[in-house]
Amino acid sequence: MGLIQGFMGRLSLSFLLFIMMFFYASASDTSIFEIDILGDEPLNPIISLEVQDYVYFGELENGRQTSNVRINVTNTGNVGIVVTPKLIDTSEKIFNYTYFQRRTTEPYYKIGFFSFNISAPSKLGQNKTDYVYAKLDLRNYPSEIYEDLSGHRTNVKFFAAAQ
Repeated sequence: MGLIQGFMGRLSLSFLLFIMMFFYASASDTSIFEIDILGDEPLNPIISLEVQDYVYFGELENGRQTSNVRINVTNTGNVGIVVTPKLIDTSEKIFNYTYFQRRTTEPYYKIGFFSFNISAPSKLGQNKTDYVYAKLDLRNYPSEIYEDLSGHRTNVKFFAAAQ
């Protein structure tokens, strides 16, 4: 019987050590990390701009041109844009001779055929302002102007599209 008691004692001691090691090893040396990842929401492109309300070229005679007038344009959206100024009244004769250039060292382009880019604002919620130059050039105006046209006006719309 001593042999069986010795065997049972060792078995009980081994079982007890196994149980203690199992609980000891699994009690606090491992953590489970968990997180719910949300996908990036797509940035809804906002295409929006602001231009100055009024551009005055001064006085002009037929056969001459005005000086450059700086026109500020502000990208108030959240994506880069391509801006194209166009006459609203396409039958307008005088302002059909409006020309634009990006910078003074670059060529002129007739209204409706000129476009320029404004990059997106660097931070969400901010604006990005840039400028172009415009002039009225009647050196090649094909008709006579028989009377003064004081206060002659037209509307120019600045169209914007995403780059």
